[in-house]
This record gives sequence, structure tokens and C-alpha cells, in this order.
Amino acid sequence: MFDQTKTNAISIFKYLEELFSLNIDTRRDFRVISDQERIFEIRNFPKSENLFVKSFSDQSDDLFLSVHKKELEPLPKLPKELTLWVDLNYKGFSKPNYREFILKNTQFSDDDKRTKAFKEFSKNSETENIPLVLQGWVTKNEDGIFEKIEDKDVKVFFSDFPELQEMYENYISGPWEAWKKRNEPIFRANEVYDDFYGLRTFLKTESESFDLVWTHDLLTWKKENEKIYHPLFITPIILEFIPEERKIEIRKDNSLKTAFETSFLDGLDIPNIFDIYEESKSLNSAEYDVWNQQALKLKGSEIVGYLSPNGADKFSEDIEEPQIGDDPTYYNFPTIVLRKKSNIDWARYAKKIQQDIIESTGLPAFIAELAGSSAFHEENITEEQENDSVADGELYFPLPWNEEQKTIANKIEARYGVVVQGPPGTGKSHTIANLLCRFLAQGKSVLVTSQTGKALEVLKDKIPTEIQGLVVSQIESNSRRDDLQEAVKQINANLSDTTKFTDKKIEETREQLQKIRKEKALLLTRIKRWVLLDTQEKLFIDGEYLTPTKAAKELFKGRENKQLWLEDEITKDTELNFTEEDIISTIDLLLDLTKEEQKYFKQNIPQIDHLPKIGEVVKFFEKFEEASLLNKHWDEHLSQKKIDKGLKFNEEKTRQILKRIELSRDVLNSINKRWETDLFSLILKSKEENNKWRDNILKNLKEKSLQVRKFESDLLGRDISCNTKLNTRSLLDGVIEIEKCWGDKKSLSWINKLGLSKNAKAILENGLVDSSNIKTKESLTLLKNKLLIEQSIQEIKTLWNQAFTHFDNPETLEDNFVSHLFDDRLRSIERILSYEENFSDVKEFVSSSPASPVFSGLVYSDKKSIERLIALIESFLAGFDLEGYKQIFNNWKNELNEENSHKIVEGISSAIDSRDSKKLYELYQQLSILEQKKKDSEKYQELKERICKFAPKLFKEIQKEADKGNKHKIKGDLIIAWRFSRINSWLKEIHSDKDVAELQKDLDRTTNQEKNKVAELIATSAWKKQKEKVSKLPGARQALSSYALSIKKLGQGMGKSAPFHRKNAQEALKTAKDAVPIWIMPLGKVLSMFAEPKSGMFDVVIFDESSQADVRGVNIAYLGKKLLVVGDPEQISPTSFVRQDDVVGLIGKHLANIPHSEHFSITSSFFDIAEVKMSDRVRLREHFRSVEEIIGFSNKLSYGDLIPLRYPQPKWQLKPVLEAVHVKDGFLNLNNQVNEPEAEAIVEKLAEMLKDPKYDERDNEKGGTRPTTFGVTTLLGNDQGKFITNLIRQKISEEEIEKRKIIAGNPYAFQGDERDIMLISMVKAPDQNDTKKNITPLTINKKENKQRVNVAMSRARDKMILFHSVTREELNNDIDLRAQILDWFYNTKKEEIKWGREALKQALEQQRFGPFEFPFDVGTIILNKGYKVIPEFGVAGKSIDLVIQGENARLAVECDGDFYHTDIEADLRREDILRRAGWEFWRVTGSAFYNRHGEEALSTLWLKLKEMGIEPIV
Repeated sequence: MFDQTKTNAISIFKYLEELFSLNIDTRRDFRVISDQERIFEIRNFPKSENLFVKSFSDQSDDLFLSVHKKELEPLPKLPKELTLWVDLNYKGFSKPNYREFILKNTQFSDDDKRTKAFKEFSKNSETENIPLVLQGWVTKNEDGIFEKIEDKDVKVFFSDFPELQEMYENYISGPWEAWKKRNEPIFRANEVYDDFYGLRTFLKTESESFDLVWTHDLLTWKKENEKIYHPLFITPIILEFIPEERKIEIRKDNSLKTAFETSFLDGLDIPNIFDIYEESKSLNSAEYDVWNQQALKLKGSEIVGYLSPNGADKFSEDIEEPQIGDDPTYYNFPTIVLRKKSNIDWARYAKKIQQDIIESTGLPAFIAELAGSSAFHEENITEEQENDSVADGELYFPLPWNEEQKTIANKIEARYGVVVQGPPGTGKSHTIANLLCRFLAQGKSVLVTSQTGKALEVLKDKIPTEIQGLVVSQIESNSRRDDLQEAVKQINANLSDTTKFTDKKIEETREQLQKIRKEKALLLTRIKRWVLLDTQEKLFIDGEYLTPTKAAKELFKGRENKQLWLEDEITKDTELNFTEEDIISTIDLLLDLTKEEQKYFKQNIPQIDHLPKIGEVVKFFEKFEEASLLNKHWDEHLSQKKIDKGLKFNEEKTRQILKRIELSRDVLNSINKRWETDLFSLILKSKEENNKWRDNILKNLKEKSLQVRKFESDLLGRDISCNTKLNTRSLLDGVIEIEKCWGDKKSLSWINKLGLSKNAKAILENGLVDSSNIKTKESLTLLKNKLLIEQSIQEIKTLWNQAFTHFDNPETLEDNFVSHLFDDRLRSIERILSYEENFSDVKEFVSSSPASPVFSGLVYSDKKSIERLIALIESFLAGFDLEGYKQIFNNWKNELNEENSHKIVEGISSAIDSRDSKKLYELYQQLSILEQKKKDSEKYQELKERICKFAPKLFKEIQKEADKGNKHKIKGDLIIAWRFSRINSWLKEIHSDKDVAELQKDLDRTTNQEKNKVAELIATSAWKKQKEKVSKLPGARQALSSYALSIKKLGQGMGKSAPFHRKNAQEALKTAKDAVPIWIMPLGKVLSMFAEPKSGMFDVVIFDESSQADVRGVNIAYLGKKLLVVGDPEQISPTSFVRQDDVVGLIGKHLANIPHSEHFSITSSFFDIAEVKMSDRVRLREHFRSVEEIIGFSNKLSYGDLIPLRYPQPKWQLKPVLEAVHVKDGFLNLNNQVNEPEAEAIVEKLAEMLKDPKYDERDNEKGGTRPTTFGVTTLLGNDQGKFITNLIRQKISEEEIEKRKIIAGNPYAFQGDERDIMLISMVKAPDQNDTKKNITPLTINKKENKQRVNVAMSRARDKMILFHSVTREELNNDIDLRAQILDWFYNTKKEEIKWGREALKQALEQQRFGPFEFPFDVGTIILNKGYKVIPEFGVAGKSIDLVIQGENARLAVECDGDFYHTDIEADLRREDILRRAGWEFWRVTGSAFYNRHGEEALSTLWLKLKEMGIEPIV
């Protein structure tokens, strides 16, 4: 079965290999790039002081390129005369040009000739001939009269002013050229900066789809009509932005190695290609020094030599123009390339997994389940089993946790995998961080991965600092702080410390933690009791509930009536566990039993029913005596034979041979007829006679007998005769003659009969079958068979008589031959003939075995000898029987011998040893009396324990009286006295505790202590476990030490030996990284970090945002023994990168035997695949990210049960939370999905908010502030996001973009991410060409639409601004998601609870949640103090009585004791949830409030408000 599972598993990964190989084209010329790919040739970069490019001579560190944006010098000042003609505000660095002409404002009166001509022209109003000097300067008015134009712009041409031309040329050749020479290198470097900043912006949203690499060389070749233009060595790089310096750095991605690529050669006819592939394996297994010019040149020369004997090496430090020729040529040609990620690495990884499956002995449970195994089915795992699965009862959660997180921990412990649905903002990272700490404390190795790095960015920061060194995060690697190197350093340092992480330290921490938790549990219980004290605190006693008041009154009366006579203190929950009759029985037993007999309950007194019956014992005694007597015969026989009595045979074999001998006796006894004994004697004497009888006589007789029986069965029930004088032989001849004559004819005619012989005719005339003549062939056959029987019988008799002729007493057969009697004779003969053969073992035992001296003189074929032999063997075996009986007797005694046995046990054992039946009988009689005494003793002890359990003083009184021989007298009604004692204890208990505010302080203190101790326990356990693991890893400890030494020697990395030490450190790091237990990285990084996949190489693999990941996740799932799959099917799912028909074909080809193979489609998320096998998902419901108005839409759209817990303080609230902007002039471009007016409106709004101090900073929830963050997402395609990104770069500085984390993209770019403020572009606009045309709806029933909108609408924390060009009226489909979004923004509930006294009055009047008098009175006093009060504050689906609101803090006030506070457990659970969300509570009971005159009861409240910084507002 396992073989089939392995075969299926291989098929799964074969499918994945071929799936990821679809649509992969071999790119031989890397200049041929697709949309969005880029190539930057290093040779084209300018030489500038603000641009650094690494060279072969620079061995400093992993910095490849650095460029910072530098301000240019101001342009030299233009001569004043040129300012109108030359514009210096231009982009680019080309020479500034002059304008060919300018428009100069000219007054009519500026030209005297024009003025004079107009006067003359005006005199002659009838003329239409306008003088030349006035043309363009006059116009007709409404009355048809010419008027002059007072002024107008007139073209003035530059060429008309030679002096200006000369001035311009002097400016350019002089100041401007000098400025250009100084500034152009800076400008060109700034262009590089701009290019790379644009690239960084692009990678913010597209990093999962593109790789950024540095190529070090170039191979060119024209081969088989294909052009090869491709690098060999490629280093993955990262692009870092340092905003405070306006600097961009390109560094090696230290989590990945430089790769030697050969895939561009695939498919070409190259004789030495396999040598190149082998070289590739070698180079890719280690880090090659690509910055060593000689090493790189040598390796390239070697490769071109493999390719062709004419290969050319043109590698030099100077970068020359590469040429493509018929011979392979190697160049130094560094570039930076942005290229689309290829699935080929995933295909190769799947292939490696197939090989590992073949070589490994097991499969991870999840993979085995996918492959059809039922060995790991989890349906029968109960909740109890899950809850019991935590081995030491410790959760190891350092962060606040909820029940869902605990459930996940239990499930992952009991099962091989858990699926967790984490809707937006429900604390997935928080949950994973808690689980990681737990796994670390358990010594487990964990890989945390997701489709993108966004969801994992904050994960490591949530881990306690004490154990962050055990966690390596490879999210957007920061090479200036290499996480792996830092982790290895810290692990090495801590492993060297032998004092910190010990079992003793863990045990001490556990004990301290246990003590803290006991204190915390007690405090919680006390707080609950305090809350319930007045109206809800009741005592259930004797079938009724008592309130404290009623109980006190009843107790008072009891004291008056002297009914509180019990001296014992009985707790409130202690039911009366004995009766007055029990007391009387106790007294009687005390008086009846002696002191010794009272202790019988401790002693073992055998029960007669459990002992062997006396009759059975007597029988065994008798059998023992019989066996003993019988065994004496054996000893006597050995003495007679003078054989050592120590002779022993194997009991089992002896018993087996005895059975054989007894069987031979039965056979000998059956040979009792004279002829049988004669024959037996003859056979024993002669082997030849035996053979003659067996092979001849017996064989022939059996054959004849068989023939007779055969025919007899055919003739059974038939009457057949032939009354003639013919003998049997003649009759048979006649029948045969008739048969021949009859032939194939149906009947014989009279003509046929004429030719028959006389005998044949006689047969036909006289033969009868069932009284009828022979007329059919059947009747003739029956007659023939009868004759054959007679003939066979005659032959048998003849053979028989001949066989016994020479016997003295020959045996003759009866005339009337009977088949079954004759068969009996044959069986007797057969027994006689087979005796010697059948009982050869008996013969051997008697005559030639080691036992033969004992049985000399006995013959195996003699009856008397056999009887004697049997008797001797039975006497020998009696010795074994004796041992068996002795063992039985010992077993009886052993069963009696228990600790604290009564002395009678010794007497019984003695009687058994002596086999004294009489004595044993007497002892059995005594047992009956002792049994009763023991029962009385046990009854006494049981009563004593029951009474002493709760009333030891009462029992002491009883015992004291009994010791005097007196009966104790009960003082009153026991039931009533017990009741009063319970009530008394209860009233003392509920009135004994201190104020709840003090209790809450103590609880907060212990909670904080618990948190710190848990973190300490986690750290100690984790480091101890890791030390143990590292000690078992081959070479890991040495590698850690080697790495530390190499790093120390490397220092600043500037010396001659730096490359050597750096290489040593990198080599040591390969092994040292195995010492790291926790890895965090996106899916793509896993392929390179763990390039050799092994089954279950991690104890746990955690997938975050797994609904984004496709079937690639199956590759990574292979690495984990257990899986935690976190995702949300309501968020964005994978999109297909291949044709669905191709996928269906591959599924049919490889997955026909795989259950649920349809889920392996490329559009299925890994969450979907996992849920098929792990269907019992856990759902996270507490939402911490967004305010209620924001998350409400997604809650309504996709979830329905999220509990919003984010309520910012007034200072941080951004009102309105939802803002809609109708872009009335919005339209969609015809050639792309860009709505430019919407985009411009968004960027304008964004720029406006960035200038508004209100949006400068937000509460960082750690007591400080951080910059407000912004994001822009679009609801249609990708074009709008790209367009907005370009606008943002034009309008907003890089520093601001970085500080505010501003990005623009589709919802996919934001999944797993969040911003304080989100601006949403709906993009869609009415059709400009057909305004009546219906807008295609974004329907809710299309899964991807709903997912995209859900993600877009759930990213904001505090504010969402919607930009839309369509109106609600233009969307006539109610299931259009755009319509639902517009409804949400424009029609959200705007009613607000009134503040202050008016709100209190309203709550009092409405009493929506029950009586409100008590909170009203409390609230009134608080208001009188000048504080802002909100009554019935709705949160998490419940109502808080009062909330006191300050500027930066709020306090929840709960007034306990009113009738509507019925579910205190629910209240406290909600309080716990809100405390985790940052709320603080203060409680007061009605009795405390009213008994202490109101304001006095609030004294601790004023202290709490002062402590929290909440001040009165008036």
C-alpha cells in the first residue's frame, strides 16, 4: 500500500514539474525582453562623484553600486536682454535654445506714422481701402465705423537682433559650457538614480513576479542559426533606498548565491554539453568569486573551450562592444537586469522532490494523504484528544492570546496539519508569532512562508528579543544587516554559554510561573466573586437559592435557637456526606470491634469465594499421591535396568510418542482375526511378501472392487435378469454381438435379428430389465453392466483364494459377495501392510533411540510389549505431572501471600504444603468469621473517613465517648446544623476580600509577571533545545566556531586577506545555517535557501496568506512533517499562468489515481488544496486593524461574524472615516484602463493631505507616534495603478513616499498589507460615446470580483476615501459590487449617541438593556466632576455601562449588581478581549456604591483617572 502511495506522490510532483515547465521558452539572447523587463548596461553609466560602481579591484564588501541624488549648481545667470528669449526652466541636459520669436505687447500710439495715418483715414469714412501702415490695427464696430486697436501682441523675431545673437553665443560657449562640464556627470548620475528609484517603486508591487540580477560577463555565439547573447554568471541583487541620504544602493542578496546559468544552451547540438552541465553543478554548489578578474576570465575561457576549439576569450577589464560570430566568444560585460521570474526553478524543485521520494523511506503525512493514503485520517480525533495533546500543559505564548490560538496549538499538536482562516486584520502575524515561540520552546524547526513577503515583514519583530537570534527572516533582505549572519553569531555565542540554558533554570522558571498562575487564578476568582457579590451572588443549598441578605437573616435565627452546634467549619459548597444513622452505626462499631479488629481493613484476609474449592483441593491432593506412586514405578524400572535415575527425556516429545504408541496399540488390537494375525506375521517376516501383497494382490483386489462398486451404483434400484443356461462369459459375448449389430440404429428390426447367433437371440428373448425385454440400448447396457459385475466378483474370489492358498487357516469369501464387507477386508490388509511403515517412529524409539536401553526387550509389533511400553512412559511422565501439581500448590500460596496478610494465611499455606485436607477445612471455617470482622472494620473505616473529611471534631467527640464505653448523644438536628455551618462559611467568604480595583491591580501585575516568565521560559527552553540539536548536527558546532573566527579575522573587510576570510565565512555558513531553527521567507526564496528538498526536513511548515499561493505550495509542503495553513478564501486567489486546457490534460495524464485531483488546477489556492485534507478549519474572528465603519463592509460582504476591536482615541480619529469624491469629469481612456481625471484627483488629494498637520502622525500603540501611511488601490485592471504611481513620483518627493509608505496598485499589491488611509479608485466611468449604455456590473457572484473588492476595502485602518466617476443611479444592478460600495460610503448609519447628561437621561428613559438607575447615579457624579461620559457604549456586540473619555485615553466603567448583568462569564470574556485590544476597566457594585454614600465609593476611580491622564473637560 505504501508503494502505491509513493507512486502516487511521485505522480503529483511529476505533474507539478510538467505544469511549471509549460510556456517556458529558452531565452538565448537576453536583450530580447518583454514588457516591463529592463536591462542597464554598466558601461553606459557616467563617471560621477555621486555614482559608485564596483570594479574587480574593489574587494570591500557586497556593495555593487551606489548612487545618491545630488543637487545641481544653479544655472549661470542670463544677461538681462536674453531673459525673454531663452528659457532655462527645461528638463534634460541639452543646450538651452532661444525662441525664434516672442509676442511683444505694442501700443497703437507707439508709432507716430500709424497715429497720423489713422487721423487721415478717419476723415474719409466711406473709403474701404485701408492704408498699409494701418492694416491689422483697425477694425469695424457695430455701427460699421473703423476704430483703432489700442494695443496687441506683435511677433518680434530673434533674427532681427544680431546683437542678441552674439550675446547668446557668448553665454553658451562661456558660462553655460563651464556649468555643463561641472554638472553633467552629476545630472547623468541623477538620471541613474531616477531610473533605479522608478525600478524600486515598480518592485514594491511586483517583486514576486520579477528578479533583479547583476550579470558579470557575456557569451556570444552564432550557433545553428540562433544568436546566443547571454551571461554565464548572474548574482541576485537587492535595491535599497536610504531616504535621509537620497541614496540608492545595489547589493548582493546575501540569502542567495551567484548562479552559473547554462539553460540558454539547452536544445543545441553541443558535443561537450554534459561537461558544461557537470561544471554548472560544481559551480552552483559553492559560492564562486566573480569579483576575482583572473578567476572569472579563466572560467569563461574554460567554458568557451568546451563549446568549441575555436572559442575566443576577449575578457578584459575594459568593457568592449560584444560581437556575435561563428565562434563562441567570452566578454567582460556587466549589466543589471530586471527579468520576469521563470517557473523553471519550480519545475526543477519538483523533479528533485521526486528523486527524494524514491530515496526516502517515508512521506510527510500531508503529501501521503494527497497521494491517497488513509493512514493519517484525522476525522476520529476528538476535541478531548486535541486538548490533551499539549504534553506539558504549557502553551508557550508570550503575546496575548485567545481561544482560537489555543485551539490551533492543540490541533497542530494532535494532527499533522491545521487550516486557519484569517480574515483581514484578525492578528494572523500575532498568532503565528505566538506559535513560533511555542515551536521554539519545543525544539522544533519551522519554515514560515507566503506568496509575498508583505505579510511576513513584521513577524520577526513580534518575537521576544531573547529568542530573535533563533529566527532568520529573509524578507526583502537588508544586506547591511544580514539576518542569517546575525543569527549564526548569536547562536554561536549562546551555545558557548554553559550556565544560562539548563534544566535547572527551566525547572526554576516553571515553578515561578506555576506560583504566578496560581495567584492569578485566585485573583480572577476573587474578582468574579466580587462582581457577583450583591444581586447575582447566591448560594444554592438544599434545593433553593439564598441571597446574602436572606442567608444572614436565617443564620441570625439559627444562633438564637442554638442550632449552630457543629464545631467544625463547613465550607459553603460542602454537602452533608453522612447521616445521623451513620453516626449511630459508627458508635456501634466502635463499641463492637477491638482495637486490633478495627485495623482489619488494612489486612489481607482471603475471601473463601476467591480460594480454590475444598473439594477441588482434595482431588488435587489425591492426584498428586497417584502421580507420586506411578512415578515410583519408573524409578524402580530404572533401578532394575541399572540406569541412572537422572535420565530425562523431553516432555513434549515423549507425550507425542506416547500418543503414537497408543495409536499402534489400537491398530494391533484391531488385528484380531486368525487370517489377519497370520498375514501380519507373514508380512513382518518378509519384505518381499509385503511388496507382493501391496503391489500385486492388494492392488488387483482394489481395482476389481472399485469396478464392482462403479457398476453397482448404476444398477441401484434396477431389476435385471437373463434366464438362460449360458454362463457369464457366453452372455457377455452375446451382449457384445448385439451391441455391434445395433450400431447407431435406434432399434433392432426383425431383419437385423435374423443374422444374430443363437446365444444373442436367447438373450433378447430371455433378458429382462425391470420386467421388460431388452428393447433399448440403455437396457442392453444395464444388462451388460450386471454381467460385468458378476464377472469381476468371480475374478475377485479367484484372486482371493489364490492369495490365501498357502495359509494354515485360509480365509474364504462368502458366496453372497457384499462390497462394503469386502472393502473392510481390504482396509484390514492395508493396515497390516502399512503398520511397519506407519509406526517406524515407534520402532525407532524402542529399538534405536537414546531411550532404547530403557525399553530393551520390548517389541513394537507385540501387543503386550506395547502395553508395557505405555505403562513405563506414563510412569515417566508422572514426574512431570508432579511438578505441575507442585506449581499449582505454589500458585495458590502465592495468591495468598500479599502485604499485611492476616496470620491465617500462614496456616493455609502450611496445610497446602503438608496436603492436610482436614487442617485446611478447619481454616476455611475460620475464614467466614474473619471475613465478617473485616467487613465491619471496612465499614467503620469508611464511616470514619466520611465523617472526618469535613467534621473531624465531631468524630473526635464520638470516639472519645466510645473509648469510655459510652454512646455519643447527638446535640440536635444534623441537617439543620450542617446547613447553618455552610451559610456561615459562605457569608464570611464573600465579605472577606479587598476592593476590586486593588484586585485588578494585582491581576495586572501578575499578568505582566506571567508574560515575562513565559518569555523567559520560552527563551531558556528554546536555547536549551537548540544546544541539544546542534550537538547532534554533524559539523554544525565546528562550522559555527569557524564562522565566528572568520568574521573576526575579516574585520572591516578591507585587507588583502579579506576575500579569503569572506569565502571561509561563507563556506562555514552553509553548515552553520542548519543550526537555525526558524526561517521566514517568501515561497520563491525557499527554492534557493533549501535547494535540496528532503521529506519533512522541517518539523512544521507555516503558510501565511496561503489563499494567494497556488500549487507551488505543494512543493514546499513536502518539506514539513506538519503544516499550518493560514489564509482566507475570501481574499485574492491565484491566477493562471498557462492555458486551462493544458492543465486539464496534465491532470488526466498524471493524477488519474489521485483523489480530488481537480483541486490541483493552477487556479486553486494552496488553501483550497490543504482544506480538502484538513477540513476542520479554525476561524480567527477578532479584528484589530480597522475601525468599525471600514471593516463593516467586508464583514457584511464576506464574513458576518468579525468582532471589530479598534476604537481610536479622539485625538487619532479621522472624521469622516468614509469619504466619497465624485469625479464628475472622469472618463476611461480608449486604449487602456486609465481614468486620468480620477487619478489626478487622487494624487491632488494625497498631496493636500500630506501638507495637512492632521495627517502627520498616528499613535504607534507603544506610547509613541509614527508617520501616517497612505495607499492607493484600484478596482479595475493594472493600468490605473501604474499611471497613479507615475503621477505620485512627479508630485511627491521620494522621502515623503518612503516615510508614508505610499504605493499604488491593484488589490493584489496590498494583500497582507495595511495603511492608515486608503484612497480607492473605482476607475470605471460611463461610456462617453453612449451615455445610455449600461455599465457592465462588477458582480458579487463572480468569486474573483468579490475577493478583489474585499481586499481593497479592508486595507485601511482609520480612513477610506473613494474616488468614483459613476454614480449610484448609473448602476442598476443590486449585485454590482460598485453599487454596494457606493451605498456603503453614502448611506452608513450617522446617528450618534448624545453626550453628557442628555445621553444619560436618554439611556435612563429608554432602559434598552435593563434597569439603568444605578449607572445613571454613578454617571451623574462623574459628570458633576466635569468628565466626558458616554453611556451604553457599544463595543464587540455588547454595551459598556459608562465610558469616561479623555483626549488620549478612555476608561470603561461597569456598574455591577443591576439585573441585566446576568451573564457575568460573557461580560468577563468580553472584558478580556477588550483588555487585549488596549481597554482598561474599573468596576463598582451597587452595595458598595450605595452603602458608602456614592462619591466615597468612587475614590479609587478618581485615582485611576489621574493615573491614566484623563482630565475633566470643564
